[in-house]
Amino acid sequence: MLRQWKDAGIDIGVTLTESARQFLTPLLFEALGASPVFDAMYADKDTTGHFDDIFPHLQPGASAHAFAIVAASATTLARLAHGMGDEILSCQALAFPHPLVLAPAMNPRMWANPATQENWETLRRRGHILVEPAHGRVACLEEGGGRLADSREIYLAVLKALSVQDFAGQKIMITMGPTREFWDGIRYWSNPSTGTMGAAVAVAAYLRGAEVHAVTTVEQVGALLAERADRTWWSSGGGQVYRLLWPYTTHLDITEVHAAPEADVTFPAIEADEWREMSRTSRPEFDFVTFERTSPAAQDRLRALLGHAV
Repeated sequence: MLRQWKDAGIDIGVTLTESARQFLTPLLFEALGASPVFDAMYADKDTTGHFDDIFPHLQPGASAHAFAIVAASATTLARLAHGMGDEILSCQALAFPHPLVLAPAMNPRMWANPATQENWETLRRRGHILVEPAHGRVACLEEGGGRLADSREIYLAVLKALSVQDFAGQKIMITMGPTREFWDGIRYWSNPSTGTMGAAVAVAAYLRGAEVHAVTTVEQVGALLAERADRTWWSSGGGQVYRLLWPYTTHLDITEVHAAPEADVTFPAIEADEWREMSRTSRPEFDFVTFERTSPAAQDRLRALLGHAV
């Protein structure tokens, strides 16, 4: 993760607690490009200290834009929940004026303990950015909750903490991926769209605080967005995308259509008689229609559907 953040152009500093130093050394993080690396409140023969800054417990709060604790132990969560400042990391966290990014990792029984859960909920109420632990096998070989979350989740949580929240309160629906237009039970037109552009827009909106609603035709994209979109729908054809999209348009602030329809025009979503029954103000807008690959019969049907010359 340190390398990923460095590759994104982010300057990274590291703080190692006394327990962390039992597994990792400051030199490792310095070699990976972290600077500064703090490992103690006070210098002694077993620590590097970095006392070119005489207030190491305050330094991140004065210069950092985001503060992530990975992995946060049960002890660290308890310290943060109760405002303790008895070692360097908890002091730095207390002095940081913005929400913390917290990604816990511990034994499943420790995670399930009511005291740990109460501390976790206390931190949630205070507005910190919480990355829920995963379920799986942990270091002691037990199975359950408490496993450190996927590094991609933690990476994006830090990017969210660094991002301007200028889309907060905005509801955005984004469609993405190829459509499948069936002409019989087994054959269909489609295209090699991956949904990547729509997914990138959805993630960017999530990072900037939006309430994201996603309509996707790609399973992998849907899995990517599952933890970031407030709602995710699956679809296949253009008509199905339309029917999913249309009921929500009056409740949205922004609608971005990145789905890649195979056909220029498809008609399962709404027929001509149904269209004519709609009021002019409730019809979708058709700003531009191309007939380059559309048959004359489809062109005639489109003209009948729209109710005016095209």
